[in-house]
Amino acid sequence: MNTRPPNRDPMPDLDRLLQEANELLAEAGLPLCQPLQAVDDPDTANPTVLGLAGETRYVIKVCTRYPDTQVTQARLANEVARVTGLPIPRHYAAPQAEDRLPLLIMQWMPGEQLRLLLPALEADAAGALAQDWGRCVGTFHQADIDDAPPSDDPAASGQGLHRRMQHDLDELLDRHAVSETQAKAVRVWLQSRAAAVQRPVLAGVTKSDLDVRDFLGLAQPRPHISAMLDWESVRPGECLWNLASICIRLHLMNLERLWPDFLLGYDSAGTFRWRQSAASEYYLAARIIIASATGQLIALRLLDSLLVGLEWAFPGE
Repeated sequence: MNTRPPNRDPMPDLDRLLQEANELLAEAGLPLCQPLQAVDDPDTANPTVLGLAGETRYVIKVCTRYPDTQVTQARLANEVARVTGLPIPRHYAAPQAEDRLPLLIMQWMPGEQLRLLLPALEADAAGALAQDWGRCVGTFHQADIDDAPPSDDPAASGQGLHRRMQHDLDELLDRHAVSETQAKAVRVWLQSRAAAVQRPVLAGVTKSDLDVRDFLGLAQPRPHISAMLDWESVRPGECLWNLASICIRLHLMNLERLWPDFLLGYDSAGTFRWRQSAASEYYLAARIIIASATGQLIALRLLDSLLVGLEWAFPGE
């Protein structure tokens, strides 16, 4: 699976980082940390360290990517955890100030990223973990939270998403990744469904980065999601967009066999359902085209399936 390059800003001075982290911990009435350990995570763009305070551990992130959002991130993560009971670490954030680092401190939670754990498990265990993953996503989508920022999700604007599809198809043509005939057929297919995505169909709470990198899991004592991470972009939006992303991700990982298990867990969480429709088909196509245009050319093998049917994405229908 393609891994994002870190493009990480340089780590700030560790003495300053330790001092400011402990100031924030003291304000929250929490044990102070002494040693800091670098976190070797290729998937984060923010400098991140592990803080140790005896038996207590914190993940300390310097929010250089979105330096004015850490307070909102912390508030929304804590609110979602409160109303849903999902395994979300407690967050603490430093208010924005020119003379302070944009710090976000999170309770450390055990587990391994799903992108690593799912392929390593036996079939039954992987299916059980995928089912719990679906339950967590379904519960999150239906969370009743207040004061979420306005949506900036591309799927919230059908016109904007449709324009991006035309641009990405042009790029694939320029790279000779698709033929003129194939691109024309896909454009016609998209246009026939474009009206269905002018407004959210499955409106709920979404996250733009709802991916295998943003969940930790444990195999024992039973396969389950142990942590939900990365709360930079919680918005009201189109839940089908998130679901299409997960469906295509599983295909890119050659784990499409787990999609029915994920959906079983998702449907168990409440009233939201993934069902075949012009909108869900469009979002699947958009995710395939975006993955292809960003270099994951393995996704191109799914393009032809758009034109002959998407039964693989809608098991049991």
